[in-house]
Amino acid sequence: ALVSMENGNTHLSAHGYSFYGAMLCGTGDESSIKQGHEFGLLGQELNRIYDNKNLTAKINAVFGWFINHWRRHARESVPIFEEGYRAGHDLGDYTYCGLNLMEMVATRFHIGENLDKLQETAHKSLEMMRRFKYEEGILIVETEYMKILALRDLTDAPPSFDSEHFREAEHIHNLSR
Repeated sequence: ALVSMENGNTHLSAHGYSFYGAMLCGTGDESSIKQGHEFGLLGQELNRIYDNKNLTAKINAVFGWFINHWRRHARESVPIFEEGYRAGHDLGDYTYCGLNLMEMVATRFHIGENLDKLQETAHKSLEMMRRFKYEEGILIVETEYMKILALRDLTDAPPSFDSEHFREAEHIHNLSR
């Protein structure tokens, strides 16, 4: 970000501004959060201006996950994650595609989306993560999916996540690796 501020913007500057914004927001200081959000917005806008499709999934994941929720309602991050997911998928960038997808599912859960609809979304997302062979994403989305099933009374003995095809203790072990 500093290099771009001193020497001018390029098609890659959006990436630096987004990560700098995330770092500022991570301080927890209100003034830094405000600045971090502004840098995140600048990264979003520059990426639109330069139409750098190679960065969209990365920038959206960073902005939606680490920046936007500090100043806006979490529901406003859902379309950001959706756009990032599509951009990553179109490019074959399955890491950032997966990051956007897992954060989209988690955010929808946290904002209280209808559990019937969210169960379907989480199931499709989990299947996609498995096709990508994105192990970290599988673990995160699986956790969200099982929370939904437990809340809907669809596990063996709620509040346990255990079911015919899922063992909670094994999942916790896998998360800790």
